[in-house]
This record gives sequence, structure tokens and C-alpha cells, in this order.
Amino acid sequence: MNRRSLIQLLIGIIAAMVSLTALNAVRQDRCLDAGGQWAAATRSCTGPSGPLSVARGFDVIAAIVVGVLLAFMLHRISTFASQRASRPPA
Repeated sequence: MNRRSLIQLLIGIIAAMVSLTALNAVRQDRCLDAGGQWAAATRSCTGPSGPLSVARGFDVIAAIVVGVLLAFMLHRISTFASQRASRPPA
């Protein structure tokens, strides 16, 4: 595996982790806004009368968009850094 492939693999992993973290944070925030209590171990929301549904389709789309934007930015940064490193010194 060459250096470029490794960098792209790391970019994908980092973007996926950030996307999942963002999705979890949005769901936790919606749970607390609805007056529920967030259980971190089960990643579920419980209210006074039982479980609350705080997942929305838009949350997943927002998390995917955040991940894609982060992956794009990291890819551009790594491309810039590798091009700069390959230039001969002035």
C-alpha cells in the first residue's frame, strides 16, 4: 500500500467517525430538547412515559453531508501537502 492510498483510507475512516459522532450528538440534543433522558450505553432516549423517538431521516442526511464535506477538505489538504512536498526547493 503506497502512501497516497493510506492517506485516502485514513481520510475515509476519519470522515466516517465524525459523521457517526455528529449523528449521535444530534440525536442526543433532540432527546434533551424533548424533555427526555439520554442513555449513553444503549444510545436511546427515555421520557417520563417511556421511550421517545428522536431519530429523523434528515439527521442521517446531515451526518452524511458532514462526513462528505470533511472528507473533501481532508483530501484537498493532503493533496496540497503532497504537492508542496514534491516541489524542488527554491
